[in-house]
Amino acid sequence: MKRVFCVGNGESRRNVNLDALRKFGKIYGCNAMYRDYTPDVLVAVDQGIIHEIYQSGYAYAHECYFRNWNIQEEKMFHTSVYGTTDPEMINYIDSLNLLKTNEKGRCTKFTHGGSALINFANQVKRDPNKLKQYQESFKTKVSWVRDDDKVRSIRDVQGGQDLGWAAGPTAVWLAIKNEQPQQVYLLGHDLNSKTNNINNLYKGTPNYNPINHKPTPSVNWFIQLQALMNENPDIAFYKVNDAPIDNNSKVNRRHPQFNEFKNLEYITYKELQMRVDNKW
Repeated sequence: MKRVFCVGNGESRRNVNLDALRKFGKIYGCNAMYRDYTPDVLVAVDQGIIHEIYQSGYAYAHECYFRNWNIQEEKMFHTSVYGTTDPEMINYIDSLNLLKTNEKGRCTKFTHGGSALINFANQVKRDPNKLKQYQESFKTKVSWVRDDDKVRSIRDVQGGQDLGWAAGPTAVWLAIKNEQPQQVYLLGHDLNSKTNNINNLYKGTPNYNPINHKPTPSVNWFIQLQALMNENPDIAFYKVNDAPIDNNSKVNRRHPQFNEFKNLEYITYKELQMRVDNKW
């Protein structure tokens, strides 16, 4: 039985021993998971966390899939990053410390994320009070890339047109394509929050919303997971919850959006551990 474990960053997976799963199937993870665990494959779709991952050096040794990973030649650097602005404006932009980049070293190619720096600079000229906010949260990202890294573009894998999905469902899509499993286990795909605040293990950290941010809307997650179940009727999907089914719960419930799918089963982390202990 070939299986994969697709791990989101919902708080339900906080104390799960992922290493115990690895011998039974590959682990596909998302975004900041790399900070405290190394999955077999890491998927990221937002520019902030993508460039954080790359600039940490993680992607030099570990397989990653990134969105909008458009590699450019060094000669395009100034046009791509600064636009066609004059040298005086470039000096002003540089003085604002709005560019987040890694060491260039011997790299001759780069990738660029975020808005053009000229946009930020013009806004700061109009309202200097915005500078601190931009320096902390909205820096333009540039990563000089090595030829021997382990990054693949999601768009290239998806036939030249990125589906535009969230990181979690994108990781499931890639796991199905790459591994052709018979079983897909969804861990940390909580879909909702038990509280009035965001449900994410990395909330309040760089490139994530603050801990008191409202819950992330789940409509796209449901639509994208529905598509995966519908397109893969021969694959058994298992949504893993931290407690038995309770339809009064926002997380540990039978989600009406999935009622039509016979290839979905709800299990608990305890039941998953029993499968691990029994070696399936």
